Amino acid sequence: MHGKWKHHQILILLLSGVSLVIWGIIAHEFIRIANPSAVPATGKELSPEPGAAAPPESAWIDHLAGLRNPFIAGERPAQRSPPSAPQKESPLPAVCYRGFLQDGNGYVAVLETAAGLTRLCSAGDSLAGMTVLRIESRQLRVRFRKREALLPLLP
Repeated sequence: MHGKWKHHQILILLLSGVSLVIWGIIAHEFIRIANPSAVPATGKELSPEPGAAAPPESAWIDHLAGLRNPFIAGERPAQRSPPSAPQKESPLPAVCYRGFLQDGNGYVAVLETAAGLTRLCSAGDSLAGMTVLRIESRQLRVRFRKREALLPLLP
């Protein structure tokens, strides 16, 4: 029984020593990061080029001063918007021409909206601000904001 206890005692001492070494390495790294001048130089560091200006030690503090703390509710800093480009003509509404049907009065277009709804429209009907002018087998002629456009037949 005495030999078993001795074995456990040696194992505990070895693990304690390894733990101290690991914590010492971690503490050394924290000290080196927090205050680089506190750790003696090893000669392996890169030296700045002659004549190059070194950044001030408080440069990272200046950078942090302009940031917002995400854990405190408050106003967001004003974001700069990119310069506005000249406005182009507005595109057609998100409506797809899916096909046509023929009834006693002529053709009826099968249109699908962006919301996935299917609508049947005749010539002269309006949908999403667009007026159907003429229904053809391969395309649909529409008017949107005083200009005419063609919607191709989509499968």
